[in-house]
Amino acid sequence: VMKKSPVIYIDTPMERRIDILLREYTKVRDDERFLSIVKSLRSKLSEKTVAEMIELFTGGDLHAFVELLLLKYYDPLYRYSISRLDFIGTVTNHDSDAAAEKVMKIAENFI
Repeated sequence: VMKKSPVIYIDTPMERRIDILLREYTKVRDDERFLSIVKSLRSKLSEKTVAEMIELFTGGDLHAFVELLLLKYYDPLYRYSISRLDFIGTVTNHDSDAAAEKVMKIAENFI
């Protein structure tokens, strides 16, 4: 069903993405588990990149850590996945409530 469903691309600026992630994930922060997950990315990223991520995280520079994680791991992963999709619309998310309204309008017009 998901493969056949219409898709709306939500484009969120990097700074907003970082702010959202820091706000949400610091609520459930488990440093040891998180570092273990980051270390497991060695097979997908270079040793240098993982070492830099660990240094940023343990040094408390969570903003730079999240940005590097997005740029080096998540964005390339998502870029591959979304490259095969056709979008019925695009919404830029500077504000979640406003973006949700735009998504609803696109969906209503599609139906």
